[in-house]
Amino acid sequence: MSWMQKLYRTYEFVQNQGLDDEELALPFHLSKAVHLKIVLNDKAELVRAERFEGKKQVPIQITEKSSKRSGSTIAAYALHDGLQYIAKTAKRYLTIEYLSKIAEKTNGKKWKEFLAGTDEEKQKFADAEKAKYQSCFEFYEKQLSDWAEFSHLQEINIVLRYIQKGSLIEDLIEKKYFSFEDNILLSVKDDPFGLTIVWAVEIPNDPHSDLWSKGNIKKQWIKYQENQSEQGNKNKALCYVTGEEDYPVEAYPKIDGNAKLVSANDDTGFTFRGRFYGDKDNGAKSELGSQAVTLGRDVSQKAFNILKWLIKRQGISNGDQKTVVWAISGKEVPSPMKDSFGVIDWDNLDTSAVESETEIDMSFEEKTSSKDWSSNVGKSAAEIIKKKLHGYKAELEEHEQISLLMVDKSTDGRMALTYYQEFLPADYFDNLDAWVDDFAWYQRRSIEKKNGKKPTNKPFGRYCRLRLLTSATPFTERH
Repeated sequence: MSWMQKLYRTYEFVQNQGLDDEELALPFHLSKAVHLKIVLNDKAELVRAERFEGKKQVPIQITEKSSKRSGSTIAAYALHDGLQYIAKTAKRYLTIEYLSKIAEKTNGKKWKEFLAGTDEEKQKFADAEKAKYQSCFEFYEKQLSDWAEFSHLQEINIVLRYIQKGSLIEDLIEKKYFSFEDNILLSVKDDPFGLTIVWAVEIPNDPHSDLWSKGNIKKQWIKYQENQSEQGNKNKALCYVTGEEDYPVEAYPKIDGNAKLVSANDDTGFTFRGRFYGDKDNGAKSELGSQAVTLGRDVSQKAFNILKWLIKRQGISNGDQKTVVWAISGKEVPSPMKDSFGVIDWDNLDTSAVESETEIDMSFEEKTSSKDWSSNVGKSAAEIIKKKLHGYKAELEEHEQISLLMVDKSTDGRMALTYYQEFLPADYFDNLDAWVDDFAWYQRRSIEKKNGKKPTNKPFGRYCRLRLLTSATPFTERH
């Protein structure tokens, strides 16, 4: 479990540094792509709506259950969510015409069956979807109401009053953000029910209206979730990462898409249980996962949030495989999977690392992007690259630990830890030197043309490094 402990400690360090980064989610928060902002006034009236251009990621409040929400699961986010949760009248707009339009665009089994069904079967399907949407809203309203009562936050009460009116979709139609034509609810270019909607509340003498960025709302949500755990039926247990008592977690956050790195929700269909006990025949829950290891809620939230943040911030992707290297201190560390030539500014070279002036090709003096490294089999390039890499090393203390972690998706819902190792800076950079000396070479991807399109930056060398790292003696000491 050392990798989880390292991630947890990294989160604690970053948090103590006061790093203001919305993409690093707090406990019970999730960084999510959002599409539309609803602006209310202090009278709980819709003032306007604003569509986000491009990809907008904001931290939203979640519960342990909604952190793994997928498919038909009903689990509302705390505040910002989709129309099916926040719009009281959403079910009215699930018309046969709308559902038929969605079915034509979606290549799923249930939608194919819907299109092939009779009118009676289609209506039955629509009624079932409407009942589900009604349950979604009731879940959201109850959860928001309980939070408003606990927190006494003015902004949350305003949002609650507005959604209870049940006029969100109608207000958006009236203000021309949505349209309802031919019995189909339409947005500008998106499916209205596919939008994630966030709230803003304009209050006199308060310059900050975006609710996702307000620190007091974030803190109150965390306090509310902690209170829910204390009021619930859960008992604290030993967390195997911190060695302290904490509420055990049952639902683990997603890392990439719907893929989770840790999951323990299987309790049937086992051929051999080994040391695990539990009798499903008499209705007793076996809780097999907790018999193997227990993770505390705090560790689970922080470790997986920092992992997602590190992957997005400094990770390298190779298909479904993600590689990330970091030091707890936050100082920059070069990844062994990164294209070595990519770390050098070839038009502004520092050639002081090269032993002989004659080794420097004359083309260095020209401001061109194509250098001839063949004259000395890349020795000059290797020395320059190593000097660049050792520039990173100089920033690290001798005792600082560097962590190298690789994960890979096996299915859309499962992710595995395929490699993890910790290094001291001296060992890590010795291995990088060995890579540059013994394995790296300059690869010309294509003949570049003036004013032409640059080649795709996917060097074959990355695959070779992958093989080196995941071999029987990965990234070992050079002899």
